[in-house]
Amino acid sequence: MANPVPGSAQVPLYQDAQRRLGSRNSRTMDVTLTGGFDWLGRRHDLIAGIDWRWEKSREIRPVEYAYESRPTPHYPDNPVRINPGTLDMTAPWRPAIWGPSAWSFTPSRTWGAHASLRLRLTDSVSSILGGRLSSYHYGGRFNPTYNVVGNGAYHKSHIFTPFFALNWDFNPHASAYVSYTDIFDVNNAYDARGKMVPPTTGTNWKLGLKTEWMDKRLTGSIALYQTDRKNQIRRDPSTPYPCPASPISDDYCYIADNRQRVRGIELELAGLVRPSLKIALGATLQHQRYVRNLDGNGNPRDAVTWNERVPLRTFRAWADWRLPVAGGAWRLGGGVRANSNYFVARSASGRVPAARVSQGGYAIWDAMLAWQPNPRWSVQLNISNLFDKHYFADVNLNQVSYGEPRSFMLTARMRF
Repeated sequence: MANPVPGSAQVPLYQDAQRRLGSRNSRTMDVTLTGGFDWLGRRHDLIAGIDWRWEKSREIRPVEYAYESRPTPHYPDNPVRINPGTLDMTAPWRPAIWGPSAWSFTPSRTWGAHASLRLRLTDSVSSILGGRLSSYHYGGRFNPTYNVVGNGAYHKSHIFTPFFALNWDFNPHASAYVSYTDIFDVNNAYDARGKMVPPTTGTNWKLGLKTEWMDKRLTGSIALYQTDRKNQIRRDPSTPYPCPASPISDDYCYIADNRQRVRGIELELAGLVRPSLKIALGATLQHQRYVRNLDGNGNPRDAVTWNERVPLRTFRAWADWRLPVAGGAWRLGGGVRANSNYFVARSASGRVPAARVSQGGYAIWDAMLAWQPNPRWSVQLNISNLFDKHYFADVNLNQVSYGEPRSFMLTARMRF
């Protein structure tokens, strides 16, 4: 049994299982038209379309669980304590007790229209103008005995998100571009009143350069980007857990008031460096900080960065070599995916101590062997995570997800 920190809100580990009955239905429609027209002696392109999506989900949760994390009237000896790292499937199974007070019905609808226009302004300069007009509707009905405040809906109509890009082919082997787009994301999170928090809005800029060498057999690119996001959500420290007004079970109450900025650079190089050797290289460097970061009282906080649940530095490389044997029927490939460390952390609050869960930097190696005796058929073996590296693909304060272990895939293809 795990030893909790004295005086903290931590508890020992328990074996916990839940059974739920649910259903989900969805319908989608997407119509897109493409075409071109001549204007001022040049050919231009136009894309327009509409889309619509409807989805509903229904869920019933039992009043009692097989292994709940607290004592209950029906099973006062719950919870069942366990040793870390064990799962006792031989323990007596206690059936779920279904009751009338734990059901939810959540419908959602999104629809919109989009269009983009590509104009060739000169022989070397072209632009893309476009946007999307969207409407969002999220609703929810919950049994009043389970959640009184959570009933309601979120509706936002006629949201226009524009985008723009300009491309300049300043010589036959290189081009530069700049792009801009608006950001609008609906947050599936609720405040202390049971209402959805405001959507996240912002802007995204990108400036890049693309080049090619060796008669277009080798290409390279570099891009700088900046993303600003407003109404970033955070937990409401003044409310209990779980949030009594949230229609999402076992969730926090949230506030949307912080602002974040991300800046980065992307590098890529790919192509045929020799008649029998292909390569692909890429790297990403990123920096992120708060533009506005408030505490529970609405005052600025000193912290300038947030939980880095994704690596800020990545590197990837791959090589594909056609072996000089058997007339070039055999190919050997290999590469690496390397990431910097990432983590999630919390500061101390009341009896809850500070905590940090992290994954250090790591590298995953892959390999490939292929045989193609003729153009009609081929056999290829791919090995992912060749050295069976153990790592966390995702980290959180209460759980972690292991990365994919070593795996093999054998593929045979035949053309008729």
